[in-house]
This record gives sequence, C-alpha cells and structure tokens, in this order.
Amino acid sequence: PETSFFLFCAFLLRGIGGMTQLGKLPYVSLAVSLIALAIVNEGTPNMSAWPYTEDNVNQYPMPVKDDTVPFWAVLLFGILMLLIFVVLELFVLNRKLRFIQRLRFSLLLGMTLLEIFFVTATLTSMCKYFVAEPRPDFKTRCLGSPDATPTYDAAGNVICTGSTSVIHEGRNAFPSGHASTSMCFGMFGTLYLIWLAYLRRIHLPWRTDIGCMTVFWYQVSHALFCVCLFPLFVALGIASTRVRDHRHSPADITAGAFLGSLISIAYFCGRVVFEPPEADCEESEKCDCGQVYHRLPSQSSMDELTPNPSHTV
Repeated sequence: PETSFFLFCAFLLRGIGGMTQLGKLPYVSLAVSLIALAIVNEGTPNMSAWPYTEDNVNQYPMPVKDDTVPFWAVLLFGILMLLIFVVLELFVLNRKLRFIQRLRFSLLLGMTLLEIFFVTATLTSMCKYFVAEPRPDFKTRCLGSPDATPTYDAAGNVICTGSTSVIHEGRNAFPSGHASTSMCFGMFGTLYLIWLAYLRRIHLPWRTDIGCMTVFWYQVSHALFCVCLFPLFVALGIASTRVRDHRHSPADITAGAFLGSLISIAYFCGRVVFEPPEADCEESEKCDCGQVYHRLPSQSSMDELTPNPSHTV
C-alpha cells in the first residue's frame, strides 16, 4: 500500500508539472485574436471611400477569372507546413527532453502560427473595408460585362446591376488577402527553418567548428539555405497569381505581402526565439568539434567580469 501511494503521488506530481508546462501557452491572446477576426468579418466595404464614377469607370475593365490558387489551398499550405514542424519537434528533435516539454513547444508553434493568421486576416479585412478599392475586374462585377454601357445616378456614380455580394467582394482589392496570408505562413516557415538549421542550440552535423567540418557538410550548410527559403518561394508564387487572375494590382500584392511578413517576423521573434524548449536554455560545457554552438555567458560569469564600483584607480 505504501508503494502504491508513493507511485500515485509521483504520477500526480508529474501530471501537475505537465499542466504547468501547458499553462504557459498563449490561450488568452489566441482567443482575443479570434474574437477580433469574427467581429471584423461582420463589416462591409465603405463604398463612399472610393467613388466609382464616370471619371474612373474604365479603370477596372478586366474580365472575371477563376482563382488559380483558391483560398482553401493557401490554408492547406499553412497546415501542411505546421504539421511538418510539429512532427520534427515531437519525434525528431530534442529526444532527451520529456514528452510534455516537446509537446508544449509544438503547441506553442501551432498556436503562434494560428494567431498570426488571425491577426493578419483581421488587419487585412480592416484595411479592405476602410479603403474599399475596386478590383481590376470591378466593371465586370458591377455591370455584368467589361463592354457594358454604364448608367449614372444624379451624383454621377455608376449604378451597378450585379448582386450585392459580388459588388462587395469586388471592393476588396487593397491589400491582397492571398498575399498577406501566404506570406505570413511562408515567412514563418522560412524563419523557423533558418533558426533550426543555423541558430538554434541543438546538435547538427553542419554546425561544427569550421575547421572540424568535412567538405560534404560544408556544402550541405550552403545548400540547406535554399531549402529554408522554399516556404517563402511558395508564398511569393501564390501572391503573384492574384495579378494574373485580375484580382489585384502589384501594389495590392506588395502591401499584403509586407503586412503578412511583418506580423510573422514580430510573432516569431517574440514567441518562438525567446521561448525555446527548456533543453536549449541549459548551459553548455566547453565547445569542441563534437559540439556545434557557443553558449551565451551565464550571469555568474558576467558578474565576475563586471568591475566593482567601490574600487578606484
């Protein structure tokens, strides 16, 4: 009975430790970003912000085309990339860590990327509704055909004959939602891979001291950088299709890409880089050819180097 009691206490303490690890995840900010997105998506474009009159009726003459990359494919791109990272964290990297520690960091990656998407989508929708810029194919959406003859009201505004939902969708040009979403996913993926391959404090064969590295791993270290950029290349490819589909101008794509990249960089630096798995924070011993990084000096060693202000020269 005493042995069973001690085993029960050990499992209970282990469970409490696991809950402590999972309690460090950003649940509140994720919920707030989701609520903000739900509220913003209830809005409609401010049609008066960008008047559609006889002065600019022929500025948006492109025909309506199907999406080369539908939005669900952009979301699938982010989900597949995240699954790869979670598998790496749970089953490949830092196997000496407890599972609950690897699980916490994997969930942190997932929740951070999800929050990045929520914040990016919220800010993108806010800008779309506030600016209400017509898409390049807006004349077709408004009048049914790029060759249709427009009619005007007393104020000189074009009278649209299309459905309200199609017209509202045609007022969502700036910034590009495909560009901002794909770039927030792609930038996050590229930053994670570069951090993992070159900056993170884990043992990798191409990160030994340069004098101890073989020619093969020296070449791998250079080629791997192109692999790290692959998510960014995919995101740029997705964004560029929006110009060919007559959905956005290059300025809309640039603004969306900048917005998504900026949010992703901010979250990655604030959440991932400064909250690595606990094993990454352990102090290392002397570096040699079997180790691949140099630790930052500990606080005690820094104190030893700090001059005593009471001593005068």
